[in-house]
Amino acid sequence: MKKILFLSYYYPPSSGAGVQRPLKLSKNLPQFGIDPIVITVDPTKASYAGFDEHLLEEVPAQLRVYRTNTHEHYKYYKWLVKKNIPTAGFANESNPSLLQKIARFIRGNFYFPDPRKGWNESAFQQAKKLILEENIDTVFTTSPPHSTHLIGMRLKKELGVRWICDLIDPWTDIYYFKQLYHLPFALNINKRMERQVLEQADALITCSYHFRNLFLTKTPLIKADDFKILYYGYDEKNFEHRISQPSTTEFIITYTGTIADIYYPQALFRAIKKITKTTDVPVKLRFVGLASSGIQKLIQASGIESMTEFTGLVPHNDSLEYLLKSTVLLLIVPQNENNEGIIPGKIFEYFASRKPVISLANPKGDVAQLITDNQFGKSFAHEEEEEMYRYLLALVEAWKVNPNLDLPTSDLTRFESVYQTKMLADIILEKN
Repeated sequence: MKKILFLSYYYPPSSGAGVQRPLKLSKNLPQFGIDPIVITVDPTKASYAGFDEHLLEEVPAQLRVYRTNTHEHYKYYKWLVKKNIPTAGFANESNPSLLQKIARFIRGNFYFPDPRKGWNESAFQQAKKLILEENIDTVFTTSPPHSTHLIGMRLKKELGVRWICDLIDPWTDIYYFKQLYHLPFALNINKRMERQVLEQADALITCSYHFRNLFLTKTPLIKADDFKILYYGYDEKNFEHRISQPSTTEFIITYTGTIADIYYPQALFRAIKKITKTTDVPVKLRFVGLASSGIQKLIQASGIESMTEFTGLVPHNDSLEYLLKSTVLLLIVPQNENNEGIIPGKIFEYFASRKPVISLANPKGDVAQLITDNQFGKSFAHEEEEEMYRYLLALVEAWKVNPNLDLPTSDLTRFESVYQTKMLADIILEKN
């Protein structure tokens, strides 16, 4: 089997959507003749926002995983602001205090490209040792954080390995980038790092065509054909022994993952409130994961607090169970600049659960197209309150006749993680 080094900061027992991609790719690669050797951070020293110990059960026993030291400064953040580590997009900081704003300024102007760069040196040394000992010629790096790609760039420069760069999120165009209060010099450093990574990688991967197009604007030295598009995908094994059990007593709308103030669901909340006045069907809005305090206040202001449930963070397996016990599923893309390319990884698990999806997303974006093309529900612009209300009402009326609104079986093969891994394997095995 061909050996590769697989570098990912996020790996079990880290929780969250970001860990699913590296986990599924690394565990599936051996079926395609590739032996990934994973280098990740020691979880006892990592700056993870949360942990899911159950995910360790999915890591194959034969998969070699090296967990290295790190020197990060998030402990000072917790000391300074007396708060937990910020989650994706600062979802747990709805109204940042002065100290939180100062912390963001420090993060944006003193840590390039991010505070987790403190992992790079130990990860590089471990990677170098393995490359020399086992004659490895290919390295795969995945983000977030973007600092991981600097390891791949250095390994290529010093050891001449082939470097495959998996850019899941935009870099200087990511939706919360402006919340880091970069000074001009810091912004220029980030742009230079981004450009260097794009120009020096031997193969480039991202998860949407719009993100690819954003990266293409950073340097004239890369072109569209230099990128491959790999979706997050879903793991069929996570669903093969699960049974859909939608409630027969409540119309349950479930959202999984993180939702922050920038998601702007106000029109949807008003539509749901209107539904409760139009029909006597009991409706429940359930958030599985982290909902910002700003979102919770919006729910109170919308008058739907009594019908809303917050489960908080739960293990991934429990999150899947919530999907299968739902009537319909809710997907919201942040309403911000460059949101056309945002494809939340959970959308593919939504598809696998066969539930109708109600989406709030850019009408010209990839999420709206995926839902429309695959007939898995309906996508709306964030402000289309009346249209959301009419669609919800139609679903509620259908639920009265049959509480099981699950969609007919269709071929989802191209969204399975194994299929996506095969695409990565082809990139790894192609001739230089």
